[in-house]
Amino acid sequence: MAQSYLICSSSSSSSSSSSSPPCSSAFHYRKPITTSISFSCFSRHFKLPTFPLSHNPKTLLQVQATYTPQDPDAKSSSLSKTSIWVNPKSPRAKHLWKNPYHARSSSLTKLAKSLDSCNPTQQRVSQILQVLGDKVFESDAVVILNSMVNPYTALLAVNYYFTQKIKPSRHVVLYNVTLKLFRAVRDFEGEEKVFDEMLQRGVNPNLITFSTIISSASMFSLPHKAIEFFEKMPSFGVQPDAGVTSFMIHAYACSWNADMALELYDRAKAERWRVDTAAFLALIKMFGKFDDFDGCLRVYNDMKVLGAKPIKETYDTLLYVMGRAKRAGDAKAIYEEMISNGFSPNWPTYAALLEAYCKARCHEDALRVYKEMKEKRINVDVFLYNLLFEMCADVGCMDEAVEIFKDMKSSWTCQPDNFTYSCLINMYSSHLKLTESLESSNPWEQQVSTILKGIGDMVSEGDVIFILN
Repeated sequence: MAQSYLICSSSSSSSSSSSSPPCSSAFHYRKPITTSISFSCFSRHFKLPTFPLSHNPKTLLQVQATYTPQDPDAKSSSLSKTSIWVNPKSPRAKHLWKNPYHARSSSLTKLAKSLDSCNPTQQRVSQILQVLGDKVFESDAVVILNSMVNPYTALLAVNYYFTQKIKPSRHVVLYNVTLKLFRAVRDFEGEEKVFDEMLQRGVNPNLITFSTIISSASMFSLPHKAIEFFEKMPSFGVQPDAGVTSFMIHAYACSWNADMALELYDRAKAERWRVDTAAFLALIKMFGKFDDFDGCLRVYNDMKVLGAKPIKETYDTLLYVMGRAKRAGDAKAIYEEMISNGFSPNWPTYAALLEAYCKARCHEDALRVYKEMKEKRINVDVFLYNLLFEMCADVGCMDEAVEIFKDMKSSWTCQPDNFTYSCLINMYSSHLKLTESLESSNPWEQQVSTILKGIGDMVSEGDVIFILN
């Protein structure tokens, strides 16, 4: 469940009229933005402030041209600046007004690449970043970190350089960006290390900190870790939003903690928060594990009412659960909805649907699905064959059982087992005339012969020979 995360920073200290305009202080994950934004993936109510990119029109426009050396590691105490006068009424004024930001952004991106490939030591990282000078803007630090792919050197840059240059109240922003770099390389232990670093340095985690870590735990199938960090939130005065709640519904459902999963689910519905498709799927699986088949259907109906789009696994899980419940009618309706929504059936779909029909003894539907699987050359395993034989034995589909048995013997993918023969013997003993049993030296035939002796003179010799093949 990878998401995009937003990073917000306060505006830099005001500069004199002769200095270049500061870069924007609002940044999207890996990409700067210029408008007011909100946490679309975690909260629909939490709004970020707007940070202007330009000043009011002036007669004198100061344009900063940034020089970046070819060697990004070159030692330079500051970035060179050049000021030129531009007529504000000129058509090119607006274009030139934007150039300083893009030039500076390009130079910061080059610094990020240099950090990615450098020797991961405190000294080397600090040496590379000296080009920024003594005054480092938070916005520049965020651009550099967002442009990096190496979380390990990024953490060194935050711990030993950026936190020395930027005011402490904004350190949490830098650590939050670093957390996302560790998530990108799927290093959850690294994220835990960053969290510990924050606490050791007196940086209080915020909602973005916890949402990043919890989302990572969910992505990496670590529900116990998601629960661990979720339960830490109250001690830091952080309340979950829609995104965190959705992740935690998934985590608690995967941990079979029905009480907490349903408590959060009810809260999300009451608040009209968006619940992720993965959370719905986890709830369906949880209800299925507890044999609450009606609960599975309630969650599925909630998905449709709330406008959530089921994925292929959602349909397959529902079909499997309805098969266990022997609810062929519900299984058929779910299958038809799956097809109408543009999904194509595959082996899990057919297997679940065949199980539902066989257990409900809907032999016509079951045989139709089996025929479709044969036509599409989809493998039928011994479990599915035995379901078919068991159904045929109960409803008396003698001719169909014979054909299926021949298919099984010629498939070369699976062979009859004890349950297969038991089903066939049960079918023949229930529907055919009396005759003698058969003696044999073959182990399988001896086992079946023993069963036949217990049945008595209920099966003809020809039919027994067919069974023993």
